[in-house]
Amino acid sequence: DAAAAAEDDDDDDEADGEVQCLLHALQATDESDHEVWYDLGARAHDLGDTDEALRLYERACALNGRDPLLLSNMGVALLELGRPREAFRCYRRALRADAHDVSARFNAGELLLAMGKLHGLAALLAEAPEDAMRDEMMATLREELESAQDEQDEQDEQGEQDEQELQESRAPRTGE
Repeated sequence: DAAAAAEDDDDDDEADGEVQCLLHALQATDESDHEVWYDLGARAHDLGDTDEALRLYERACALNGRDPLLLSNMGVALLELGRPREAFRCYRRALRADAHDVSARFNAGELLLAMGKLHGLAALLAEAPEDAMRDEMMATLREELESAQDEQDEQDEQGEQDEQELQESRAPRTGE
């Protein structure tokens, strides 16, 4: 469809214009503005170039390693690249910079949940400021934790029953 192709071309032109503007800003700031590096990284990330996004985020981080939004997005990129431990460290750094950062806490929590680290997730939620816990994303995460804990409790109970049955089947039988 010609209209859709023209719209795609307009989107590409807009993206090119945005990148050109950011590159000009980078030159104007003598490459010392971490926010410009971050914006370039975010643009690369939006375009699906996670490796390039991470490289640009790292440049931004070298200039300001305490920007929670930067650290959180850097964590997302690392996770997409299959580097969950480094991603988690970025989320924790973001939370040290701003304990109220719901996005970083949610991302860290989802990662802990995916790794089955329920105690770590419970601690992450317990240390969260009250206002952060009122966020809908945190409520969802708490519900996911409770559900996973219930499932784990059921598995533990089943494992104990299985172990007891196994022990009983091995016990010497008398009088038979």
